[in-house]
Amino acid sequence: MTTGATDQPGSMRKLPAGWRWARVGELCDFIRGVTFQKAEAGAKPSAGYLPLLRAGNISGALDLENDLVWVPEHYVSDDQRRRAGDRVVAG
Repeated sequence: MTTGATDQPGSMRKLPAGWRWARVGELCDFIRGVTFQKAEAGAKPSAGYLPLLRAGNISGALDLENDLVWVPEHYVSDDQRRRAGDRVVAG
């Protein structure tokens, strides 16, 4: 009944030959958002502060200029810093 396509268990969707279903966690790392003290956050750049993206910054294009929240850099781990090639998702 199959034509080289693979069924996902419980699904009617077919994949092209040579493809396979995978969980997102098998393909990438999830890095959660930054937890910070709201009283320490600001709307403007300051020395020792880093900008955080918010869900409103993520749409068809990534808006790195507007509606950023600035927090003391000690709240942002190395893993949470955006790097070339990263994908940003708001959920």
